[in-house]
Amino acid sequence: MKPLLQEVTVECADAARLAEFWGNVLSSPWGYQVEPGGVVYGGTFYMLFQEVPPESLSAGNRLHLDIEVDDIEKAASEAESLGATRTGEQFADPDGGGFITMRDLEHNAFCFVSQPCGTWSELLRAVAVQQPTATN
Repeated sequence: MKPLLQEVTVECADAARLAEFWGNVLSSPWGYQVEPGGVVYGGTFYMLFQEVPPESLSAGNRLHLDIEVDDIEKAASEAESLGATRTGEQFADPDGGGFITMRDLEHNAFCFVSQPCGTWSELLRAVAVQQPTATN
């Protein structure tokens, strides 16, 4: 699979509130679930609102790209050969999915992600067409 831009992720304090705001601003369906957060689906784009601890909100960039790939380790190694660096933050789940967080040449964060059980886009679309079910 060619790397695919999954979504723009917005780090925030209140995912449901921010997803509702942007859904209204963009006249797009939106939904909310506790994990991974609020989602806005605009037919051709996704925005994911990811809640982070307060100390992280002031620690630099608040937006990052999630890039869907088949093999996150291979993608991370290839990005390193181009000058990217690993942050050390990564996760692997039992089904082979997960993510690796990277930094580009100017230290902007981005993640390589893999969802072998079905594409992330399908999961986001399913969540985004539902009405919110929870708030924090």
